[in-house]
Amino acid sequence: MLLNNGITGFSDDKALLPMMSCDEFKRICYEIAISLKFNIESFDFKLEGKNFYSAKVKINNDTIFILLNAYYPIIAFALKISPFNNEYLDIEMLSNEFIKFYHILTVSELESSITNEEKECLNDYELKQLKYYKPDNVAGVIFNYWD
Repeated sequence: MLLNNGITGFSDDKALLPMMSCDEFKRICYEIAISLKFNIESFDFKLEGKNFYSAKVKINNDTIFILLNAYYPIIAFALKISPFNNEYLDIEMLSNEFIKFYHILTVSELESSITNEEKECLNDYELKQLKYYKPDNVAGVIFNYWD
């Protein structure tokens, strides 16, 4: 099951939502960057209108985004991110390192449909957002641009 209560960042009591550590994410990214010899260009820890943190990295000549859900230790990799369409990809060398710290979602998991069983795990506030935004898949819930 990929969806859990609070994963969207919406709740009746935001104070009860656990937050992933920005400092720890940054430290882990730098450790892995040194190990795999890639550059980190920037981090985005703002949560206005979205529910995830990101690191923009340069691997060879490719720009890749490492996304971390702000409330659960769940990571995905993307070629591009935008409010209308994130383009996800599987990167084995990154997965092999980040799996030591986080749950890695594959493109197949991200593109899977939201099941009724998963909806039952979300709180009422999240279900209202789901009804309003109508995400196409699990990725649209775990890495969302809802305000």
